[in-house]
Amino acid sequence: MLQIKTNLFILKCKKYRHFFVLKYYFILFIFLFFFGGQFCRADSQKFGEYEVKAAFIYNFAKFVTWPEGRFKGGKSTIDLCVYGSGFPVNAFDYFNGKTAQGYIFKTKRIKNLSNIDGCDMLYIGPSERYQITQIINTIKNMPILTIGDTEGFAEKGVIINLYMEDDKVRFEININACKKAGLVISSQLLKLARIIQ
Repeated sequence: MLQIKTNLFILKCKKYRHFFVLKYYFILFIFLFFFGGQFCRADSQKFGEYEVKAAFIYNFAKFVTWPEGRFKGGKSTIDLCVYGSGFPVNAFDYFNGKTAQGYIFKTKRIKNLSNIDGCDMLYIGPSERYQITQIINTIKNMPILTIGDTEGFAEKGVIINLYMEDDKVRFEININACKKAGLVISSQLLKLARIIQ
């Protein structure tokens, strides 16, 4: 009796084995079709690091006070402009449309500084390391929170600079540059930063 049941079980498994194999490959195909490209892009563009940096930059918008009147006249967005290369702008996709201090957080890429009007935050990519002094002089005294992630940027006048230490994202703040821009950074944020005078 046991032998008969065993044989029936084997026959039943053979009958459905083909179905389960096809189902497995179908699920695998769907998974790779929708997500495979994202994993490739994440690997090639270091999205692990830059998604964390994007989260930092988005949250900076919550701890900065712009001069009075900056958001008058119907302005409903905090605009982060991305200038230069080296930072995948689509790392901000998750944060676009979210709110900070009651304003919509919006990201856009600019090709030159003549398009700086309307930018409340400016990320300066590593590609601009040799022009950083010129860039800072161009936007001097404008109420724009400048952000970078390149060694030496804070000393050159960038207000917040991200850096890696012990495989963690950290940041430094240039206090004097912040004052010149007319911005006020929350003491909560300052406590977490390395201060550059």
